[in-house]
Amino acid sequence: MSDLNPHQHSILVLDDELRMREALSDFLSDMDYRPTAVGTAQQALDALRSQHFTIAIVAVRLPDMDGITFMTQARAIQPRLRCIIHTGSLDLLSGCDLSENGVEAVLIKPVTDMNRFLDVINGLPGTP
Repeated sequence: MSDLNPHQHSILVLDDELRMREALSDFLSDMDYRPTAVGTAQQALDALRSQHFTIAIVAVRLPDMDGITFMTQARAIQPRLRCIIHTGSLDLLSGCDLSENGVEAVLIKPVTDMNRFLDVINGLPGTP
């Protein structure tokens, strides 16, 4: 079990698909997490500059930059940010050193059981 308390968790949800973004944000809210959902990498970077997040759930294909580039920039702002990639585009991940970007897990779209996100989050070791 994780040392991470949902009430202490702010989770950034970055996905350009509105329905996915809303569904994931609503689910995380129902589980007592504090999600902030955005549709572009720039919106996510702006959020990271103004608010602390412990986890980011990141799509790889985004309208303004790819998710890997986003994670590099995001970790420059918040070095302890942990990332969960949520993608249907595994081809974009080949050759990437995901651990360098704080990637804890990769979940393949479509995730039909939202509890998979909880499994990953709850499996994370405590926040330093």
